[in-house]
Parts: sequence; C-alpha cells; structure tokens
Amino acid sequence: MSIEQQAAYTASGGKHNASIDGLRGLAAFTVVFYHSFLHFDPGSLTRVVFAPIADVHGWHDLILKFLLSIFNGESAVLIFFILSGLVLARSLNRMNDVPIVSVGKDFILKRLLRIYPAIIVCMVFIFIASIICRELRLPIYPGNLRFETIFRAAALIDVSALGPAWTLQVELCAIPFFLGVYVVTRLIGAYANYLFLFLSLFALQFPILALNYSLLAASMFPLMIGMLLGSDGMRNLFSNLGKGAWVAILLFFVFSRQVVGHEMYTGVLSYTLAGGLLVAVIFYGDNALSRFLCTPIPSFLGRLSYSFYLYNVPISGAIWDLITNAFPAQSTHSILFGALSAIFSTCIAIPLSILSERYVERPGIRLGRWLTRPSMPLADRKARAELLNH
Repeated sequence: MSIEQQAAYTASGGKHNASIDGLRGLAAFTVVFYHSFLHFDPGSLTRVVFAPIADVHGWHDLILKFLLSIFNGESAVLIFFILSGLVLARSLNRMNDVPIVSVGKDFILKRLLRIYPAIIVCMVFIFIASIICRELRLPIYPGNLRFETIFRAAALIDVSALGPAWTLQVELCAIPFFLGVYVVTRLIGAYANYLFLFLSLFALQFPILALNYSLLAASMFPLMIGMLLGSDGMRNLFSNLGKGAWVAILLFFVFSRQVVGHEMYTGVLSYTLAGGLLVAVIFYGDNALSRFLCTPIPSFLGRLSYSFYLYNVPISGAIWDLITNAFPAQSTHSILFGALSAIFSTCIAIPLSILSERYVERPGIRLGRWLTRPSMPLADRKARAELLNH
C-alpha cells in the first residue's frame, strides 16, 4: 500500500477510499486515447483542442472535439496533480506528532522510492527494446533512442524519451513545495494552505516563484488545490452536497474548456477549480459516481495506473510507427486509427503494468516503509501496521 493509498484509507473514517484509485485509473486510460488521436492528426491540437467550439468546423473536427473532450490528457494530468496534493497532504497531516526533521526525511525517501523504481525498470525495458529494434532493423520506436537519452529519462533529468514522464519530474521537484506547506501549516495553522494557494496563483504569472521551472509553476495551483482539499474540515463541507451535484460538476469540468480559448486565464482558473470540486465530491461524497469508481474495473486500472502511464508510451510509439509504415494515408482516418492504436496499446501495456506493479512498485513501497519505520513512534507504527493489515 503506497503513501497515497494509506492516506486514502483514512479519508472515510479509517476505510480505504477506493474511488480515488478508480478515478486515477480512468484518468491514465484516457491519456492513451488522447495522445493516439493527436498523433494521427497533429494539427488538431491547435485546430480542435485549443480552439473554442465556435471556431471548430466540419463533422470530422466536431466529432474529434467531442472525443478529445472526453479523452482529454490535460484533464487527466490535472486530476493526477489534484489527487497527489490531496492524498499526500492527508498523509503528512497524520504525522503531526513526529519531529519535522524526521517527517521530511521519511517523506523524501518514500517519494523517491515511489517514483524512481518503476520508471528505471521501464527505461531498462525501453533500452532492451531499442537494441532489439536496431538489431532487427525495425523502423519503429524506440529503435532510434540512444543509451544517454534513456539514462537521462530514467533519472528524470530529460524526459524527451518518455514524454508524459514530465509529470513525474514535476512531482519530484514539488517535494520541497509539499514539505514547505506542511512545515508552515504546523507553525501557523490551516491559514498556511490559503497562503500557499495564493502563492501558487501568482506562480502562474510569475514562474520565478517556481525557480523559473515553467512546468512546476503551471502545476503548483492544482497541487495546492489538492492539499487544501486534504486539510481538516473539508469532509463536512463536501459530504453534504446533493446526490446529483457530481453530474453538474463533471459536465462543467469536461466541457467548460471547450467554449473558451486555452490561453484565457479565467478559463484555466475555473477549469482547475472544477477539477478540485470533482475530486472532492468523489473523495468525500457518497454518490453514484464514487460508487462506480469503486467497482472492479476502475479499481483494477487504478492499481496499475502508474505503471500503465509509463508502459503505454513505448507500446503506443511502436504501434503508431507500424501503422504509419503500413498505411501511409492514415491521417485521413485519424479517428479510426487513433482509437484502434489506443485499444491495442492498452491490451499490450496492461500485462506489463501488472508485472511492474507487483514486482517493482510494491517492493519499492515496502522498502520505503522499512527504511522509515525506525523513526516512527511506537504508537504510529502500531497504527500503520493495523492499517496495512486491513
């Protein structure tokens, strides 16, 4: 059970909140379709995705606009960051009886052992695949990758070899941000959450607040929204919403960005806030959507979401190259080829993700737990043991 899962376990009075696992799983699944649709029609990013619906013309583009609203990679990443902020905040808040230095050391070690093992093994897999492709002279990804490029991606220094891994780079760089919020919260109370919320808003306009790392500057707001949702008192605020509130929030979250341009600041803010509301009604509420996300298929995808997020990239890349080589005119049927490639990629990536989750992610989590156990008070260790044995 990861640090995120442990926090989710206590979100509902000590019971594991499986709905956020399901939400994370479906979000990872949508990323595959999003990138597949865009790959076979690269111009659709500006022509369809970034354009308001009033500026989209023709049945093909309107259908693609609808599909990319449902299978939207930007929305998925936003959800990932909000969930990350929420569950990590709850995990940190449960450590208030532990010295701050010990909390920081344990948190950093656990995050490193949560992030790095899976991506390192995935990049080893890509390295072996690149050798095989070159030896067999297969003109497909990842045959053109070199060892240095793969090594830098595994270290999260340069993720160009595994594009979506930029989110992991942000998670890594956000560790001081998480700890900073936690420390200031312990010193001055819950007001720190709002202080850092405003700081993250300013970072959207002034990236210097994120040390000029633009991706972190753009991600601090959803991360902070999640941390705010993980603070005390949020359960009472969101658990009393009407049973059907999730429908309006979900529709607004999915379609609100389709009526305004992506460059509009108000659109970014409302979109992010809607994502926070959606996560909140799922995490704290008891409604049809949260119950659906607890069903076996979303929960299964949620358990595999991290490894699936990694392995779908090389699999999708190879399938895209195969289709491009076999069907030179695939751009005229971008929706069909995008959907087929996403389905095939998913079917191949899932078995690899099962192996990675079982034999790479779990051992890394257990190692992090074992290495940090001695610094925990006895009472906390007993509580953690009861939690893990549930």
